[in-house]
Amino acid sequence: MEVGTQFPIVRECRNALRQHCILNEFDMNFTKNDKLRVTTKCERPNCPWCIHASINPDGVTFEVKTLIKEYSCIRVNKIKNETTNSS
Repeated sequence: MEVGTQFPIVRECRNALRQHCILNEFDMNFTKNDKLRVTTKCERPNCPWCIHASINPDGVTFEVKTLIKEYSCIRVNKIKNETTNSS
């Protein structure tokens, strides 16, 4: 995931974030999560990793606007990853 990555709808953005966290073995928390913006941070305190995506002026597509790639936490086991869900 990079700055400028676009998604056709917010649901696909959220799913891509979940998949990114699962593949990279860490947990995240959505700090803002509505139909206009999605911001998520690492679950661990003091970890700088975060992503912010928001709706483009076209009113439909979502785009990653901010990405801090630094990740300084211990990886979590994929089985215990809280980010996983049935979808």
